[in-house]
Amino acid sequence: MLGQKSLKRKQTPINRDFIAELSKWGNNLNQVAKHLNSNKGELDRVGLEMLSRIENHLKELRKVIE
Repeated sequence: MLGQKSLKRKQTPINRDFIAELSKWGNNLNQVAKHLNSNKGELDRVGLEMLSRIENHLKELRKVIE
């Protein structure tokens, strides 16, 4: 609409904190995937443990937003 100011959504601190935390875990997940892919699909114990930890942490984050 012409002449009207657009409303900007203001992020609450918890949203910024949540997004930052989610970003960190997304980066961790990418690093694990890169490591596992560099071994040409061979899953190793450390990689599986890391994936399990990331999965558990993401479940905890999901509880926060529900």
